[in-house]
Amino acid sequence: MLRRVDGARARGSRVRVRIGLYAIAGLVGLLRSELTAEDTRPEFVVVMASGLRSDLVGPQRAWPVRLPVLDEYSQRGTVFRRAYTVSPASTPARAAWFSGAYPRLFGVTRNGFQTPQPRLPSFVEVMRRHGWTTAAAGQWHLGATPADLGFERAAFYLGHGPTHHRWVVAPNGRTEVCPGDVDEWAVEIAVDMWREMGQTGRPRLLYWATQLPAVFEPSLGTPIRSEVVAETSAWPLPPAWDDEWIGRPAYLEYGWHRRRARDLIGGSPERCRTLVAAYVAAVRRFDELLGRLLAGVAMARRPCWVVITSTHGFCVGDHGLVGAEVPYEPVLRIPWIVVTPGSSGRICDEPVLSVDLHPTLLEAAGLLPDTPVQGRSLLPWLGLKPIPSAPARDTLIMELADAQSGVRPHWVVRWDAWKYIRTDHPWELGWTTSEELYNLARDRIETNNVVIDRRLSGVLGALAGELQKWQCEMEELARRWKSAESQR
Repeated sequence: MLRRVDGARARGSRVRVRIGLYAIAGLVGLLRSELTAEDTRPEFVVVMASGLRSDLVGPQRAWPVRLPVLDEYSQRGTVFRRAYTVSPASTPARAAWFSGAYPRLFGVTRNGFQTPQPRLPSFVEVMRRHGWTTAAAGQWHLGATPADLGFERAAFYLGHGPTHHRWVVAPNGRTEVCPGDVDEWAVEIAVDMWREMGQTGRPRLLYWATQLPAVFEPSLGTPIRSEVVAETSAWPLPPAWDDEWIGRPAYLEYGWHRRRARDLIGGSPERCRTLVAAYVAAVRRFDELLGRLLAGVAMARRPCWVVITSTHGFCVGDHGLVGAEVPYEPVLRIPWIVVTPGSSGRICDEPVLSVDLHPTLLEAAGLLPDTPVQGRSLLPWLGLKPIPSAPARDTLIMELADAQSGVRPHWVVRWDAWKYIRTDHPWELGWTTSEELYNLARDRIETNNVVIDRRLSGVLGALAGELQKWQCEMEELARRWKSAESQR
């Protein structure tokens, strides 16, 4: 009897041990499955150039220049050929990329370091809350700090300026003088931060921004190098480089961008080609640094996305202008390459806007925006989910909500082949407006303003009505944003 009791106890003990082992094995399996699931969360590298033209990227390249890194990633990913910035100015453009909304909602309406009111939301902040480790390196051109937007690590220089011997904020938070090229320094720091983040075991998000190619030799007031000048004859003249300025707002004729072009080009085709050669040299420099960065982050242990884009494009003599901020295609169109795990080269002609980055990256991460966004996820056009049956985006709206570099506030509406521009002039002129209307199917380089053609009054009225409707929606959305922020 005692033996049977002892045997039962022994068997019970063995059963309990076995159950305990099964429980431990199950727990280990559960943890392993959770780790495996976590390991599949993608990593992201977002590259932001400044002033990189869309006609230098992908199959639409109009200039005879070899850019091996951009070419390689164009062939590996999706090239959006009809991508537009919602703002032609650098700081508002960046606010739109991060927030997924038009920057006027946050009071970011011009270049500089305006403090966003209300708070500027960011896809980086959402990812960080859900376990991503985040870092920013390179140019910073926002009033909100990197920490405000969700970056755990940051090393940066502010705005546009000289390429060498600039004040920078080092990874330790100290301000110091960079002894060499600030963009080389930023690439080295970015690669180091990527490796450090890899030791955390969490998925990584790296943002690298550069002032290239918008900052190049003539913009710095330095002589163009002799080897660049030697290439001058190889470059075609930009479209309408000798624009006679008929049918455009008269004030721009005497504005900063036009004066700058007169100083640098002076009506000479040879000097215009030299300017183009200097800009292309800066693009090559960007391509070289991009290659260093992507080589340094190539050994990702998880699926990795690479996004390459620009704040806006750039006029390099187009329409007799030099710079950004103006409402014409060389500035509003931007390059946009997205390389996803396992992707191969493809071209997408779906119209996309810079506000689409925020919802796209969050959906790729398996997350949802925690604030209203005006963009849409591009996963369907990346071949990662079915294209929705909802009506296609047929109207694009861009704006410069505040005067910048002598360019007055203006709004652009793109619909089908039509492009409508409305410019507001200041109170000393009686708060007048001027309008431009171009048929881009027939007039790709925007030289024939047909706004006075009475036969097109229906088109003009429809586009002006779309703009008025959008502005009313923005005012209502701004009120809701401020109300929601006051209740946080």
